[in-house]
This record gives sequence, C-alpha cells and structure tokens, in this order.
Amino acid sequence: MSRMFHDNILQQYSTYGFKKKKRFASLESYRIVIDILRTHVKYEMTPEKDIDHEIGPWLANAHFRIKKKTMKD
Repeated sequence: MSRMFHDNILQQYSTYGFKKKKRFASLESYRIVIDILRTHVKYEMTPEKDIDHEIGPWLANAHFRIKKKTMKD
C-alpha cells in the first residue's frame, strides 16, 4: 500500500469511516487491493474481514509514519 498511496492521503481514511474520517472501503482502490491480494495463494481463501483487520492499522498509523519521517529529516 505504501507504493500506491502517500501517508498524507491515508491519514484521512479509516477502513469503515470511523472517527470522522473518510471510508477507505468505499474506494475503488480498496477493491483493487483486495483483488490483487486474492491472486496470492496465501490470501485466496482469506475472508475480506481478516484482510480489513490488516488494512485498518496501516491506515491508522499513517500519521505516525509521517511524524517519524519528518523527525529523520
């Protein structure tokens, strides 16, 4: 996901739109990510809910990745 989206964009989203953020699951990009993961044998039979549990923390930590990067510079 880090190759598809910049953290400045991701910090505006949560998986389901909680905490007054935009809903990532309603984007076409979300469907693309899910479809790409489904091509990998490891995620072929994984329920979408389980994939969401991995995407959620990634979105939630976007703010901290930005902070960390600015501290390095």
